[in-house]
Amino acid sequence: MKYIITILTLVLTLTACGGGSGNKANPSAQILPLTAVLDGTWFGNIEFNDDNSLHSITVTISSNIASSSTNITEVLIDDIVDGTTGKLSTVSNTTNVYTLTTLSNVVIRIMTDANNEYFTFVTSLGNFGVLQRGRETSPTYNVANINSRWIGRWMITDFSNQTLNNGILNVPCIAQNCEYINGMVDYLTFDAVYVYWTGIFFFDNGDLGISSALLSPDMKYLASYVCDASMAVERCTFYALSRK
Repeated sequence: MKYIITILTLVLTLTACGGGSGNKANPSAQILPLTAVLDGTWFGNIEFNDDNSLHSITVTISSNIASSSTNITEVLIDDIVDGTTGKLSTVSNTTNVYTLTTLSNVVIRIMTDANNEYFTFVTSLGNFGVLQRGRETSPTYNVANINSRWIGRWMITDFSNQTLNNGILNVPCIAQNCEYINGMVDYLTFDAVYVYWTGIFFFDNGDLGISSALLSPDMKYLASYVCDASMAVERCTFYALSRK
């Protein structure tokens, strides 16, 4: 933010002084895009929907002032180049939600915490993950690390016309039982390598579904989802939650 203010101050000063020749630079081209808050290298874990396999993931995001764009420039899956790249943009009428469409027409939705230090992401293929900026490895975890009071936002998306993202909610987790806005889950299965919990979700109306959760490398942020029995990604609710 200080960098943006400095640039604006310089532009206003030069304009007031009438400085420069007729070839003045376009001031808008000198301002970082809103998506620049995501710049950096991010590390975490991903669940692939097709086979439910778990992997590490590293994402590099970089902004270009001249083109006023922010791009995912590299994705590594288990330290192997994945090839995913593309331009990020904000999603209208949402809070802290960004989108990207890859060259292969896979849509990615990203939902960050309030400070843009972590993000939950989901793709139109149903792949889901958590990332933290500036981390390179994960420590040792145990099944009880999920137990806490979590606070954050939720998102529902059809990856085309509609993305709902609203309100602040609390999610308490005690003995691996977590209460979400429309029911609760007993996380019975835990993977210590990828910090992953999964279990049966009990909807308030009596229906059953699935919920899974991934913890950030520093254990301060929880990315999770709740899906009905269809497991259709557009019928899932995704969460971006910070430990309190």
